[in-house]
Amino acid sequence: MSLLETTELCTEITGNSIVPQRRPDTRPGDVPLYLSDCARLFALTDWRPRHGPRQILTDTHEWIRSHETEVLGALP
Repeated sequence: MSLLETTELCTEITGNSIVPQRRPDTRPGDVPLYLSDCARLFALTDWRPRHGPRQILTDTHEWIRSHETEVLGALP
């Protein structure tokens, strides 16, 4: 998923929205494009993803909400 697709899905799940903005500079840690090819993993194992992006982001959101105090305590 692109960052834009992920942002849109997070908006649907959380009800919070932000406007993504481009930065003209590239930071040293920025990854311009990341693609995973799981063909070898799938050939060597029986593991397969069981959840799609919506379920993973929903689960993550629910976990953060149920652990809000700990999450906020870990932030600067």
